[in-house]
This record gives sequence, structure tokens and C-alpha cells, in this order.
Amino acid sequence: MLTASAILGIVVLTALFLISERKLILQERKNNVRQVVEAAHGLLTHYHDLASKGSLTDTQVQQQAMQAIPIFRRVPRNRQARWKKQPHR
Repeated sequence: MLTASAILGIVVLTALFLISERKLILQERKNNVRQVVEAAHGLLTHYHDLASKGSLTDTQVQQQAMQAIPIFRRVPRNRQARWKKQPHR
């Protein structure tokens, strides 16, 4: 009886730990995506401001923005997602 109680306790604690770990991993992924989106938005806002002020033509702004915005891809490394810049083709 004591052994069964100990095993049940371990199973319950393990389940709670796994649920907590899953929530943390999902939150980390959300934060990573949010950071990438905010960085891209900041760059686009900068180039929009340049176009609005007339510092650059629309074509120049579009070309420079395309070069400045890195294309990200997800690369798994040690069970974690890392964002890496893809080379321009």
C-alpha cells in the first residue's frame, strides 16, 4: 500500500511538472515571435517615416526595406527554437 501511494504521488507530481513545463515553453515561443514581429514592425515604421518625409523615393524605401528586413526561419537546437537570418538569394 505504501509503495502504491509513493508511485501515485510521483506520477501526480510528474504530471504537474510536465503541464507547468509545457506552459512555460509555449509562453517562451510566444515571446520570441512577438520580438521578431516588433523588430520587423520597427524597421518598417522607420522606412515609412523616410518615405513620408520625402527623404527617399517610394522605390528606394521599398528596396532598402526589403534588404533590411531579415527573413527568419526556425532552426531547432537542443529542443529550443532559434531564429536565424536566411541569406538573400
